[in-house]
Amino acid sequence: MSNDQPSAILLTPAILVVSPLANQKKIAISFLNSQLSWKFSPNSLQLRWLNQEQNKISIEMIRDLIGELAYAAHMGKSRAFIFLYSEQISIAAQHALLKSLEEPPVNTQLILITSLPSQFLPTIRSRCLTYYYQSTNELPINITLPEILEALFSNPKSVNYHQLVDLANEYKDREQAIALIQQSLITLHNQQQTTSKNRQIQLQTILLRTLQNLKANVNVCLALEHCFFTIKK
Repeated sequence: MSNDQPSAILLTPAILVVSPLANQKKIAISFLNSQLSWKFSPNSLQLRWLNQEQNKISIEMIRDLIGELAYAAHMGKSRAFIFLYSEQISIAAQHALLKSLEEPPVNTQLILITSLPSQFLPTIRSRCLTYYYQSTNELPINITLPEILEALFSNPKSVNYHQLVDLANEYKDREQAIALIQQSLITLHNQQQTTSKNRQIQLQTILLRTLQNLKANVNVCLALEHCFFTIKK
C-alpha cells in the first residue's frame, strides 16, 4: 500500500514500545515504511507529530485531536497521527481517546510510542497492536518461543514447576530474557482470538511487570521463575 492509496482502509492503532533513549521519530518512520509501505519523510504534511515537547497530554488536547481526526477522514489521503512519549497521556485523556482507537477514521494510522507501556489502561492496550523494539535495532524483535512457554500460555496444567525452573535457568543473559518476554507479549496479542479478554489482560499484566523487573536489574532467573509460576497459578 502506498501513501496515495485511494481506497478506504481501516488501520489498527499501534503501540510501539521502545527503549527510553530511542529516537522515537525515527522508529515511527521505520514502522510506517516497514509495516505499511508508506514512504513519508519526517516533515511530510501527512504526518501529525503529537507531544514533541514531552509534556503531559491533557483531555483537552485529546478532544482537539478528535476534531482533527474527523477532518482528516474527509481529506482522502493516508495520514498518521503519532503520539511521542505517550505514557504522558493522562488517565482522563486515555478514556477520551478510547473511542478513536476503537473506531479510527479510514486511511488513518494512530501510533502511540512509549518506553512505559504499563502506564496505559488495559482498554487502551487491548485496542492496539503492540510492537516491541530492541534498543540497538529499529526492527521489531522476533524470536521463537520455547514450546514449554507456548504450552504455559495455552494450557498451564500441562506444564509442571520443575520444567518452568529449568526454562528460567536457560536465560542467564538479561537482554535475552527481555527479548523472551517481549516476544511473549507479541505472541499473546496474536492469540487474542483464542484467549478470553480477561485472561489476555491478566497475562499481559504479568508479562509487563516482569519486563519492568528485568529492566530494573532484578535477578534474571528469579524474575522469570516468578513470572512463569504466576502464569501457572
